[in-house]
Formats: sequence, C-alpha cells, structure tokens
Amino acid sequence: MKKHQIVTIILLVVVALLLLGSVVMLRRALSQTNEVAEQRDSKFTELEGFYRAPVFPDRANVKLYSTEAEILNEWTSNVVSQQRSVVAFDRHLTPSQFMQVLQPTIREMGKTKTRAGANIVGEGFAFGFDSYITGGQMPAAKDVPKLALQLEIVKRLCKELFEANIVSLRLVTRQQFESSAREESAQPARAPLGPRSRLRTAQTAQKEPQEESSYAIAGKHPFTLEFTARKEAALAVLNRLAATEMFVAVTRVSIVKTGADIRPPAADKREELKTALQPQRVVSGPEVDPLLLVRLNLTVEIF
Repeated sequence: MKKHQIVTIILLVVVALLLLGSVVMLRRALSQTNEVAEQRDSKFTELEGFYRAPVFPDRANVKLYSTEAEILNEWTSNVVSQQRSVVAFDRHLTPSQFMQVLQPTIREMGKTKTRAGANIVGEGFAFGFDSYITGGQMPAAKDVPKLALQLEIVKRLCKELFEANIVSLRLVTRQQFESSAREESAQPARAPLGPRSRLRTAQTAQKEPQEESSYAIAGKHPFTLEFTARKEAALAVLNRLAATEMFVAVTRVSIVKTGADIRPPAADKREELKTALQPQRVVSGPEVDPLLLVRLNLTVEIF
C-alpha cells in the first residue's frame, strides 16, 4: 500500500473512535438529564399536592379530634380528682386545732417499732416539725392548711418506710415555707427611703406574688428522708414509694455503708475461732453486712 492510503486509513479509524466516544458520552449525558428531569417532576408533583391540599381538616377527622379531646379531658379530671381524694386533710383547721392534731400524730408515729421490737426513731424525734413540737411555736393561721398537708404526706411516707422494715429513721425534712421562717431571714430596712431604697421596695413588691405561691396546696412538695436499713428493706422502700397512691417522684438516692465490709475477729478470739463452728467464723457476707445509710430526696405532687 502506498503511504497516503495508510495515513487515510489511520485517520478514518481515529475519526470512527472519536464518533463512537461522542455517542457514548452523549447517551450518558442524556440518561443523567432524564434522571434529573424525573426528580424535578417528582418534587413538582409533591409540591403541587401540598399546594392543592385542603387547608382545613376533614370533617371526620374533626369529629375524631373532638372525641379524643373529650376523652383526654375526662381522664385528666378523673386523675386529678382521684389524686385529691388520696391525700385527704382538713384545710380549715385553726392553729390550736392543728397543734391538737400534730402532737398526737407525732407521738403515735414515734411509738413505731421494728419487727424485732426496737424503736425506729429516737426520743423527741419530730418528723420535720421541730419548731412546733420541741420549740413550742404556734403556727400562723395562713400557714396551717399547707402544714396540715405536709403532716399528712409525712405520715404516709413514714408508713411506707415502716412497713418496709427499716432499722431506724434519722431525718425527715420538709419545705420551710412558713412566714416566720422568712421573717427571720429577712433584713429590717431602717434607712430612710432614698431613690435606691424606693427601688428596692418596688422590687420587693414585685416578688410578693411569688411568695404567696409558697402557700399553694397544689404543686410539688419536696421532702428528704434519711434512714438506715438492710439492702432488701432499702429496695422495698423504693418499690413501695413507686407503688403508693400518692404521686411520688424520687429525685435523688444516696446510699452509704455504715461500716466495713469485713468484720475481722478480735485478736484474743482468733485462736478460739479456729476450732469454732462455721457460723461463728463468718467475717463477711449478708449475715454480717453493715447497715446502709440511705438518703432520699423526693417530691410529692398535689394536683
């Protein structure tokens, strides 16, 4: 073959390869364009559906929503009325009448004993009402309704602890909301009313409605209980508080052992114990475990 024929054939092959590559690239570009177009049409159809959808719900749905709202309101009313009936107390006691209820209640709870016959609380334990039992203070009339509620709650909480067979009750604290407690912590203002004093007076006046809310019966009532118990009794307390009729939420639990895990025998008894029976040689385990010191922070919600 002549030289120019060979060159022509090579050029034709190159042109054919370029045409073939162009066709492949064109088909690939068209397929990607079609995919993008399909996505665009799909989004357009979706947006068109949103645009053409009815603004207001269907009548059947409106009826369903109304029925469910009535059921929910009825359920809420039943729960609230049930919770209010659980913690029943006299809201209309006078200060002297409250003291007549408080003192025998505290005395009666103080007589509670463990299953082994030991006292659960020490002598003079006031269950959080120290200022009225040991301090001889008379409550203010506006404090009495909430104090009566707190007494009823403490009585129910202690009942759960006692029935769980704790060993001893060391501490009961309640929210100190009384007006006398706030007056003792308040600082008397004796300076003449200058501009800054008037500003402080105005700020105090703004806080007064918040202080009034501390007398509210409904809401959360915080308490702290501290007691010693075996492991089974501590677990029983938590289970009983979870199952009680009151709305109780335990917010914090602190558990500390009151002694060492191992109780070695005295030096003069070691030789003796080498030949003693196995129960007498136990130095650790459930039989000799130290008591647990349990501290519970909880809130009782009144509706």
